[in-house]
Amino acid sequence: MNDYDPERDGELLPARDVCALLHVARSTLPLWRDRGDLVGYKGRNGHWRYPSQQPTLAEARAALQGQGAP
Repeated sequence: MNDYDPERDGELLPARDVCALLHVARSTLPLWRDRGDLVGYKGRNGHWRYPSQQPTLAEARAALQGQGAP
């Protein structure tokens, strides 16, 4: 996988987890990869995986955590 670094990028998430976190359809992921909003790595099996520590996913997690705050 290209230049994936677990120390820097965190764990690799499957597309279904990324879709659930971002509340988007699976068809949105290629559009966001092409636009540069998401970084993804295509494995030998053809499945895409997404580093958990990239800005788009970190911002989504922060927004979800903030929803429960008073």
